[in-house]
Amino acid sequence: KKVTVTFIFYLISVFSLYAQSVSLSTNAVLKGGTVVVYWSGFSGNVNLKFYKGNTFITYANTNVSGSGNQNLVMNGYEVRDDYWIRVELRSNVNIYRDSPRFSVNDPQVSISPSIINYGGSTKVYWSGFASNVNLKFYKGNTFITYANANVSGNGNQTLNMSGYEARSDYRIKVELRAKTSIN
Repeated sequence: KKVTVTFIFYLISVFSLYAQSVSLSTNAVLKGGTVVVYWSGFSGNVNLKFYKGNTFITYANTNVSGSGNQNLVMNGYEVRDDYWIRVELRSNVNIYRDSPRFSVNDPQVSISPSIINYGGSTKVYWSGFASNVNLKFYKGNTFITYANANVSGNGNQTLNMSGYEARSDYRIKVELRAKTSIN
């Protein structure tokens, strides 16, 4: 009698799944300010590549741990809203994660004239914001209305003061829409 024996082999593969992530402390910073980039989940050491638009600028750091953080001080960088960081695995640069985009801002705001006769007008000038802004009108510390919203980060606007009571504490606040604390 003939006996047939069948062997079944199973190939067991052991692998690790890494969920890489990259995030930023802020989406907008003042010129000279600091953005912190955070990364985690890489299986080995990484490089941090700094970009402006689609153009590689420099390495922010190289050969650092697969999880960590790095301060980026934004001195000497131009006002724009398309900076970002790529964190890439050193052993295989095809494994990477990109940070969200962030902006560098250098806001300048002025008003002329600053003393207005009743019924007169003044002009607000602003520049140095990397993206759109809101113009907010205040009486003292009380918000009254938007003088304008979602307008270019560089511009000017005439404000007609007809109908407003005589006071010395009117203010205009020009704030970055993406991060209202930048004003």
